Amino acid sequence: MENPGQKRNRTRAVTAVLLAVCMLASATGIANRGLNAAGLGRLRTANDRYLQAAFDKTLKTFAVLSAVKVGLAVVRGSDVGIGFNLEVGNVVQSAYDYVDVAWRTVLGCAAVLLGTRYMLQAADLFAPWVLAAVFAAMLLGLAGRWRVPKFRLVHSIFHDLAWTAGIASLTLYLVLPLSIFGGRRLSEKITQPSMQEARQGFTRIQQDFDASSAPAGGGLWSKLVEGKEKLAKVTELVTRKASELSGWVLKIIAGYVFDCFVFPVLLFLFLFWFARRGARYVIEANRSRGFRKDLEQILEKYYRKG
Repeated sequence: MENPGQKRNRTRAVTAVLLAVCMLASATGIANRGLNAAGLGRLRTANDRYLQAAFDKTLKTFAVLSAVKVGLAVVRGSDVGIGFNLEVGNVVQSAYDYVDVAWRTVLGCAAVLLGTRYMLQAADLFAPWVLAAVFAAMLLGLAGRWRVPKFRLVHSIFHDLAWTAGIASLTLYLVLPLSIFGGRRLSEKITQPSMQEARQGFTRIQQDFDASSAPAGGGLWSKLVEGKEKLAKVTELVTRKASELSGWVLKIIAGYVFDCFVFPVLLFLFLFWFARRGARYVIEANRSRGFRKDLEQILEKYYRKG
């Protein structure tokens, strides 16, 4: 019959072998394929499709805003003479400023969406190695407790390294993808309806500008007269749509700020905080249990001597 020391050594040997196998499986990508089959692959694919579709839609919105901005810039700086002058810069200046802010916001958010997609791809690349580092730290900590049990500082260092790498691995595998996924859900329910309305409004403005800027036919005088009429028509259109235009701009700006920053960042911070709290609770519980075991061993030796 084996004594408790032999049983403990056998348990440690089996645990060390399992940790080494898990480390190799993580480093070679086998564990990553298993996690993908368990559901992380579908989450990754859904996030990638969402980011690509959002990026394409943002580029279309940027193109529409660029066309509207160019049209407003032309109207703002127009000056038609020969017996009459029509300076309409002051009429469309505020509308141009609104559209310019929205144009800059959409351009920046397009870069954020593309960068977020790159960040998820980088997380997929580094996640297996971080998971392998978790098992490596656990294996080294186990070997230290087994071979050099008196050096508790070394054991504590590897223990903390294992938990730190574990939190990083959890962040790469779950926290980051879930924050993007949750942001997509919130966007579908909250911001997308108003943003779709704003996109349709800007599209109609662009179509009206295109219709008003059609080339004139006939001679020089007819072109000048027709140009004046078109310019007056565009000015009247901008004046009539000024309130709606400002509302569309605000909806576009607020929607993109919430979709690209507020929703995913707040979800990421909450999930990361939750993961850290859970890990800290487990660490403190393990330390408390280890302290109780050490105290029990000391008291047991003391009473035995007594």
